[in-house]
Amino acid sequence: IGIDRWLGMIGATAYKDPPIISIDCGTAITVNVLDYKYKALGGAIFAGAYTQKNSLAQISEKLGFHKFHFLPEGCGNDTPSAISLGVIVGVAGAIKLIIENIIKYDHIENPSIYFTGGYGGKIQRLLASDFPESIFDENLIFRGMAKLYDNIYKQ
Repeated sequence: IGIDRWLGMIGATAYKDPPIISIDCGTAITVNVLDYKYKALGGAIFAGAYTQKNSLAQISEKLGFHKFHFLPEGCGNDTPSAISLGVIVGVAGAIKLIIENIIKYDHIENPSIYFTGGYGGKIQRLLASDFPESIFDENLIFRGMAKLYDNIYKQ
């Protein structure tokens, strides 16, 4: 597991004890699981929203667009809004299904769920009805660094 994934999970422990699921929404989406024994179980990694958009834009210049609509309603009535809808709902749906899968198959009961990353707050708000107790912290990784520093150097 990469250091950024570790730091996100450690940062989340500043809020609550495990079990924890941290989701970092950046170039890639990383979903990370820390069980109640503080054991990192792994998680999932897939292309982030902007990575997906940029990948589609490389295929055809006609598909390019400037902004995502993070609160999608209905269907996209033109190509840019249809891409926006597909990517954002796809990201949110994938995260929801991954979390549900982890809870079911890894027997992680009542995990605390933390979002971070450039657009993590927008995805967290989109999933708020599914995970109402989830928290967005743009500094989750830095919080993990600070916690490690405190544990190593302030003993």
